[in-house]
Amino acid sequence: MKDLHTAYELMVTSTADKGTDSSASVSADLAFHQAILEATHNEIMIRLGLLIQPVLQIRNEMTLHHATNTDFLEDHRAVLEAIENEQADSAEKAMRGLL
Repeated sequence: MKDLHTAYELMVTSTADKGTDSSASVSADLAFHQAILEATHNEIMIRLGLLIQPVLQIRNEMTLHHATNTDFLEDHRAVLEAIENEQADSAEKAMRGLL
């Protein structure tokens, strides 16, 4: 859970600091999603996450490069809070909304 919090906080700080290169936000987003997969303790899901990381990175770079809002932070926060509160249905719904 610590890795998930760390990644989310990095997304927040890197987005708040307009002087920060968007690559920090991209890296934090990738770490956030990988932390979720690692928390499943499902080796197939963990490896799948590693396989699709390059595609997600390209998508994130394209999106964050042109993004002017921070709505995605609230979406990620909803996922984080649902996981913390062990609300599987809410976590799934929040993740579907995020994706």
